[in-house]
Amino acid sequence: ISMEEFFAFESHEDGIRVIIMKNGENRLKPAFYTALNELLEKIERDFDSRVLIISGQGKYWSNGLDLDWLAENKTQTEDLLNGFHRTAARLMSYPLPIIAALNGHAFAGGFMLALACDFRIFRSDRGFLCLPEVDLGMPLTPGMRGIVEAKIKDPIAYRDSILLGKRWNAQDALKVGIVDAIAPEKEVMPKAMEFAKSIASKESKKGVFGRLKTEMLGQGADELRSKL
Repeated sequence: ISMEEFFAFESHEDGIRVIIMKNGENRLKPAFYTALNELLEKIERDFDSRVLIISGQGKYWSNGLDLDWLAENKTQTEDLLNGFHRTAARLMSYPLPIIAALNGHAFAGGFMLALACDFRIFRSDRGFLCLPEVDLGMPLTPGMRGIVEAKIKDPIAYRDSILLGKRWNAQDALKVGIVDAIAPEKEVMPKAMEFAKSIASKESKKGVFGRLKTEMLGQGADELRSKL
């Protein structure tokens, strides 16, 4: 399976790199993780890389784990979850700043992948961020809970996200600090690029950034660290 099936890649000046997820709902499955990790490796090896933006296309940023794939590959549940943990752990300790340019919905594992990024800019006119596991009758793994715990610091927002499966629109998500900025659809990417340029200047960041991120995670993400 080629990387092109899942992603487009753009290289911009100032060391800004952009990954565009382009596989419809961008559901997560082993082939997706493999392709994404290859791209992350390529970007990390590029000495000139400074900042990474991850975007989607259309209505979805990512609609979470590929449950259709799982239905056809029931014996590989562990592979699906381990791949998710490893990918999220990599994003959370990646040596470059990662901005999630949220063009649309991010649900379940997709929302957690967005949380694993360092900064989030969310489309203001449409889309929800949601952990619907409570409605699906699916428990969170310790690693998944670690991501949510490390990134949603408002206790009420943390509770409502997990126990109520609350659907966060852009305005509410901004109020509780789940996202850093909001913008109309056409301005999400320009805003992400502008922010990327503002933090891309220091080459020295590259050496220390991943380490600082890993140290910031706290106890909640130990489970994830073990997957690296």
